[in-house]
Amino acid sequence: MLRVEVGKLIRLHRQRAGLSQQALADAIGRSIQLIGKAERGAGAPSYDVLDAIAGKLGVAPRDLFPGDVKHSDHETARVVGLMALLTPEERTRVRKVVEAMLKG
Repeated sequence: MLRVEVGKLIRLHRQRAGLSQQALADAIGRSIQLIGKAERGAGAPSYDVLDAIAGKLGVAPRDLFPGDVKHSDHETARVVGLMALLTPEERTRVRKVVEAMLKG
């Protein structure tokens, strides 16, 4: 299950960064319960939360996904890579454009 794999990678990167769940939660302005649920795969954090977690842990958001997901579709991987280069505000604008296109 993807949520479980993402959770394992969040825990791995958090531990490598030497942070407790509480320290990570405090750093991103979220609850320790959210971090715990994400690490157990019991919850699916939003992209904004994953982006904040990745930023605090010093990794790209795509590093929180297993390799087979990151590279299963070349175009998707390319878009995710480009999105990682944007500021949070730019990512929000791009997300809104994509959502509008999908509603279209």
